[in-house]
Amino acid sequence: MEALLKDLMFDIFLLTCLVGGVGGLLFVLVGMRAYGVYISYFSGDSLLSNQFQRSALRLSNENKTSELKGLSQTRVTSCPGDSWGHYYLALALYREKSYVKAREHFRQVAQLQPSMKGSADQSIEEINQILASQKPAIV
Repeated sequence: MEALLKDLMFDIFLLTCLVGGVGGLLFVLVGMRAYGVYISYFSGDSLLSNQFQRSALRLSNENKTSELKGLSQTRVTSCPGDSWGHYYLALALYREKSYVKAREHFRQVAQLQPSMKGSADQSIEEINQILASQKPAIV
């Protein structure tokens, strides 16, 4: 009887460990998925971001400005916090001579990504100089 009771207690212990282990594993998996959703929502899915950056760089290098603008507008709409989306959209707008709109997106780049602030500020200054030179002189 004592051996049967020990076997039963051991079986209950194993079952408890199994349920606890499965529950713990389930908890970890749910947590990982929730973190993935959080990251993709707030900072853009890194895989999609990498694909966007490669495509945008290729379009930029090939001087396909209208395609770059369309791709970047789509990216900024779907991920407004993506600094690279704003950068490539600003670049396309600059090439189209839509300087005021380009300047706004360069400002977004500087705000979203401090490491790109210097480059964005240089572009903003260049745009300000272009716009200042385009103002008609008072006669």
